[in-house]
Amino acid sequence: MELLTGQSVAEALTGMISAKTQIQNFTVDLTVAEIHVFTKRGALDFGGSEFIPVSSKAIKAKLLSAEDKYGWWELHQGMYLVRYNERLESQNFSTGILSPHPRLIAAGAGHHSITVSPGNTLQSVLLIPQVGCALKQNCRVSQLQLFRA
Repeated sequence: MELLTGQSVAEALTGMISAKTQIQNFTVDLTVAEIHVFTKRGALDFGGSEFIPVSSKAIKAKLLSAEDKYGWWELHQGMYLVRYNERLESQNFSTGILSPHPRLIAAGAGHHSITVSPGNTLQSVLLIPQVGCALKQNCRVSQLQLFRA
């Protein structure tokens, strides 16, 4: 299994905000496009015939002042769905790992690491602690690594 360079990972993505900032040696930082709250439960069975995906709706980021270009999400304790600006367009990899960005963890929040396969939509479930966490639009919250067999 070959770990792809950050530049190779970037070539598999569209929608990057700033390649210069986001591309690392062996990862690409992913940025927040939308934060969603869960609105209706999902359901999961063994065979998949009764599977129902969870429903969610986007929440608006709020500008702190009229001069601000980007808004903030003031998140309270709980779980939120993160949709990224970046989309995985290439199928030229075997598997990948989506992990929380170290600064997300240092800010007290996180998400589980997720295995990514070709064709997957990039998203994660953000875990916010009791004290809450503020996220600015387009902030880097995750890192993507890709591998080729």
